[in-house]
Amino acid sequence: MTRRDEAADLVVIKVPKTTVRVLGQPCTYYPVRGRTEGRHVGSTAVLGTGAEEHAWRTAAERFDAALLEARRAHTRGARWARRRAERRCLAALTAAENDYAPVRDVIERRYAEVGARRRVWGWAVVQAVPPRHEIYVYRHDVPGTEPSPEPAPEPSSAHPPRSEEPLSARGLERELYRLGDVQGLTDVRWEDGATERVRDECALPDEPGAFEAWWSEFTEREWRSSREVPPPGTPYPHPAPAPESGGDARAGRRRRAPERDYDGVGEGHGGYGGGFFGGY
Repeated sequence: MTRRDEAADLVVIKVPKTTVRVLGQPCTYYPVRGRTEGRHVGSTAVLGTGAEEHAWRTAAERFDAALLEARRAHTRGARWARRRAERRCLAALTAAENDYAPVRDVIERRYAEVGARRRVWGWAVVQAVPPRHEIYVYRHDVPGTEPSPEPAPEPSSAHPPRSEEPLSARGLERELYRLGDVQGLTDVRWEDGATERVRDECALPDEPGAFEAWWSEFTEREWRSSREVPPPGTPYPHPAPAPESGGDARAGRRRRAPERDYDGVGEGHGGYGGGFFGGY
């Protein structure tokens, strides 16, 4: 099947992130709320096939029923049996998590891919501790994140002190790498609101290192830290075997194919359009 055929088979599926607490533990899943008009994906919808829509709906309904059963297990029995009831509840939660986890991983991967493809990023060279300079990274679609005061001029007028147009995550990486290679700039400062937006729209887990993992997944070179541009000559990661089912390859990083759009199917927020990062 060609990519054009794959694109024709894709639909936009509403799968809003939903988190409930059972016995004090957060349980996150993505109930299917139907399809959206048009071909725009975003913070509550991703691209998928009709078969995936059915599978995701079935899995979410099964997960929701399992959470209800876990609550019931916790409330059954007398007070003296509360500890036993908690064990039953935890066992039910564990089984529900194990059952739903593969579907959650796929949906969250789709959200992350959408975020990586959106052309919303910008950078500016600003003064840190004089006479040092650093690269300040922000998002055009997050109000108040653009650098202020005006970015510091670069040593060479041949290179502008800021990005000229909104960039995708991989486009941003290439420009950061160029700044490191050509001008020796290695320190990167990410605007807090920009990284928080990534966590929200890409459904990243609320834990330390989530943004670092996202950046590492969708960049081409090996980054020791998102706050430090790799030195010139940093090799691309060794490719990992492709999964047999065409799903996610989480066991190792792989060299990624060039960015491409699905014939216009893609993100359409805020005027900064990007395509859809394929591979499923």
